[in-house]
Amino acid sequence: QALRLKPTYEKALLRRMTACYKLGGDDWMKAVDDAEALLKIQPNNSQARSIIAEIGPTVEQRRKEQMDEAIKGLKNIGNSVLGYFGLSLDNFKTTQNPDGTYGIQFQQ
Repeated sequence: QALRLKPTYEKALLRRMTACYKLGGDDWMKAVDDAEALLKIQPNNSQARSIIAEIGPTVEQRRKEQMDEAIKGLKNIGNSVLGYFGLSLDNFKTTQNPDGTYGIQFQQ
């Protein structure tokens, strides 16, 4: 409730960060998010720095896995739709242009 009213409330961020850290699992993601928010307010907060150092790599790996799962699911949906036309997402190649935009090319 306190963080809904004031998202930069340091004491509440610290308490929630600590609680999420102790719960473990997927709550570690919330702990790292809170630690990063706390470091924006208090750049020298040693407790937030230690939590990021300890569980940060594990959390980043889990986020990457979740992103890969989401992309795989979206690719399956796209392939199921394109399958009606005898195509799949493998028929399309994307390339990044020098200006940062992407081009899509059809391949058979």
